Amino acid sequence: MQWFKNLLRVILPKLFIQWLRDKREKTRYYTWRVAWFTREKALPHRFPPAPYLTSEIHLIDPAKITYRTLNEFNYFRDHNRVNSSDWDIPLSRFEEHLFYQSYAQRIKEHKSWNQTQYYIHHLRQIMNGKERWGCRNKSEWDQRCDLLDDIYQDIKIKGYHPQKIEDYISVNIGRDGHLLFNDGRHRLTFCKLLELPEIPIRITVRHAKWIMFKNQIYDYAKRRKNRNGKIYAPITHVDLHSVPSLYGHKRFDLIKENLAGSYNGTVLDIGSHWGYFSHRFEDLGFDCSAVENDPENLYFLKKLQKAEDRNFTVFDKSIFSLDTRTQKYDIVLALAVFHHFTKEEKTYKQLVRFLRNLQMREMYFKPPDPEEPQMQSAFRNYSCEEFVQFIIKNSCLNHYKPIGSAEDGRKLYKLW
Repeated sequence: MQWFKNLLRVILPKLFIQWLRDKREKTRYYTWRVAWFTREKALPHRFPPAPYLTSEIHLIDPAKITYRTLNEFNYFRDHNRVNSSDWDIPLSRFEEHLFYQSYAQRIKEHKSWNQTQYYIHHLRQIMNGKERWGCRNKSEWDQRCDLLDDIYQDIKIKGYHPQKIEDYISVNIGRDGHLLFNDGRHRLTFCKLLELPEIPIRITVRHAKWIMFKNQIYDYAKRRKNRNGKIYAPITHVDLHSVPSLYGHKRFDLIKENLAGSYNGTVLDIGSHWGYFSHRFEDLGFDCSAVENDPENLYFLKKLQKAEDRNFTVFDKSIFSLDTRTQKYDIVLALAVFHHFTKEEKTYKQLVRFLRNLQMREMYFKPPDPEEPQMQSAFRNYSCEEFVQFIIKNSCLNHYKPIGSAEDGRKLYKLW
């Protein structure tokens, strides 16, 4: 009977409390989603000019252009057009295209043109009377292929620097934010095969659902009066670089300069917000876990993760629910987040237990300003040095140093 008493006295109350917590989180999320839906219905589905739609040239890693659509748009006719139809589906991978595969064989396997399926396929059409790129016979087709080789060599030596609009690679943006190839197949193939780190591109068409998501971001920023109409951190998506943010790239640059070892391993990003650091560290080659349980932040975090095809893991519960006993992290990011747990005794004690169980190689920490109004009635209101010493005392780390200051002047620390 003892097990039954334990069930009634200990286990069932714990399960009930956890059920209430889960229900509360779900209620918060769905309440927020209903509010967004109502706001969107109340506002016109506007597709406004700048900063939403611009004619600027964007610099991106060509590896980020993964897919192409079955529809291609004319840049001069359709530039900055917003389209709500299903033009962005179905998708196919760019590297499955015949020209990419054939030229990859030409470069990597040193095949001659007449050994590639691209050459054979189009020569067959020309011999059957069809004109391809102005070529009407084998001689003209051979000259065309030699010209493609010249373009490849020119990009290899000088880089990709288009002089005319029609020479730019153009992309479209689908409903989920994916960059979809539109025009410039040969040049994009060359840039990918040469593994150029960055190329200039132009955007032709955007899906209406993507524009609606951009509207949500700008509306969110406008409602942040305490941030002067800015979001918290930059967005890495190429079509959202113009969204103003409170912080820039300084914190990431300082952390990157102080990383120990090579660019690989695991990162735990506590209080990830919209995932800026998870995006940046994944680009470096790290396996990231983004912790965020605020419903509104979580919505934007997941949408932006999908828009850029990111692989990092999203943990959408309290950080204290994370199992830290079986996982060791190379890097832990705790940037202006721990002070939220020192405001009350209960969460303070949870933070202590969390730090004592956390296995890590190094931590990057940004303490709060103890003079902030939110900290005046806190259970523990540490100075910057006191907060660092608190972490050292309650974690596996035993060294620290300041590595610089963020845009707001607050110090950033490395602990190891």
